[in-house]
Amino acid sequence: MKKIKYTSILSIALIVTGLHASGQNKKEEKVADIEKKANMEYNMNHLEIDDDYQHASDEAYENWMDRRFGMRIHWGVYSQLGLDASWPTLHASDEFKDIYSTLWQVFNPVEFDAEEWAQLAEDAGMKYFVFTAKHHDGFSMFDTKTTVNVKMRKPIGKVKSIGNVIDTTMHYSMMETHFKHDIVKELTDAFRAKDMGIGLYYSNTDWNDINQRFEEKHMQYDPDYTPKSDPEGYRKAVERQTQQLTELCTNYGKIDQFGFDHGLPESLWSETVKLIKMVRKLQPNALFRQRGLGNYGDYQTPEHWLPEGPDDPRLEKPWQAIEHYGTRWAWQPNDTYYGKEWILESLIDCASKGGNFMAGISPMPNGKFDKRTQDDLRWVGKWLKVNGEAIYGTRGMFVEDDNFKFTRSKDSQTIYAIHEGWKTGKINISNISDVKEISILGTNYTPEWKQVGDKIELSISDNIDAPSEYAFVLKIIK
Repeated sequence: MKKIKYTSILSIALIVTGLHASGQNKKEEKVADIEKKANMEYNMNHLEIDDDYQHASDEAYENWMDRRFGMRIHWGVYSQLGLDASWPTLHASDEFKDIYSTLWQVFNPVEFDAEEWAQLAEDAGMKYFVFTAKHHDGFSMFDTKTTVNVKMRKPIGKVKSIGNVIDTTMHYSMMETHFKHDIVKELTDAFRAKDMGIGLYYSNTDWNDINQRFEEKHMQYDPDYTPKSDPEGYRKAVERQTQQLTELCTNYGKIDQFGFDHGLPESLWSETVKLIKMVRKLQPNALFRQRGLGNYGDYQTPEHWLPEGPDDPRLEKPWQAIEHYGTRWAWQPNDTYYGKEWILESLIDCASKGGNFMAGISPMPNGKFDKRTQDDLRWVGKWLKVNGEAIYGTRGMFVEDDNFKFTRSKDSQTIYAIHEGWKTGKINISNISDVKEISILGTNYTPEWKQVGDKIELSISDNIDAPSEYAFVLKIIK
């Protein structure tokens, strides 16, 4: 990728700046290395899977790959302060944790409209979404019946700092806020009405649930907390997660993918397997993100880097690259965005290499997407309305070429050559033979061309205007 990235993983805040094109590969290697270290914490690939386990069907994989372009949304109580999701609680002061843990009392996104979100995704040419049903902080964006320990601000007298904070037990979900909307329900209904794929992110670890204080990033981490020291606590942690996943699998219709994140410790692997099998039984064709699930996972998510090609050694499974559009996963005021061209460039690159791309975009605390985000997404959608044939339903065709990126139809009888920028005059394309017809998407113009061995020599008139901004597509029929 050509754009400078920012990533925050574990307790590391890494800012990569001042890089030119010559140093970009080193930057991506460094970022990928940090992601690899983070993933190792939840890497269960060394554990075998049961012989009777069934992955998602081939049809589910095909449908997912056909969609190609998705919306990844981080939204929660952290948005109230414009924070990087749950991560600012790491190593934070007790006072800040009290502030963070009581944000549910002021989170009131009265301008949220699920249908507007779905319409924006459709305008952008996106075909599916993944939404944070529950992030690491344990706050549920859906109507859960589980209960958990929670902080609540209850002012009394002249108390210093943020006021009196007490412990209580509640569902800790959107239903306790002033808004009282089941966000997951409204989003799944709105996106499904537009025939879009439904995806839910769910954090296996919960930094708020006292019964998960085995996690080092937990707000009340206890290194002495083990299954032997408190078997009842461990049992309650698993029971709550089992109930929440049951709710997500049964209350929101067909789910196309679960973006699981982090993982339970290896000491609870047998319980993890039970959870996976339960979700698989309830949602037999849902694709599972690999993180924390080992070989039970169906796909992986290159994060903050793009594969160099379909044979990139870091790839183990079918993949979708994910990257935030700003400098964090969640919305921040006055954020810096990578630009509309970056979104389209990343999508084309992923499609040519055989993967999907999800742009991480996030709404403001009031439930609206800012104007820059909306404008940039609709610009991408405008390009896809002309050239989407080269993206949707295609498969990768990775060829080392300085001028074009390629995709192909499933039967390999149609090749799409995507060229950044508009170019007239003579064009040569190598390693393609037996061509019958060539056209330019978005035009009625037929360029002059001839086959010379395995090379195409083609010419586009100077009098032809570009059919779209950023890139044009040659449709080559064999």
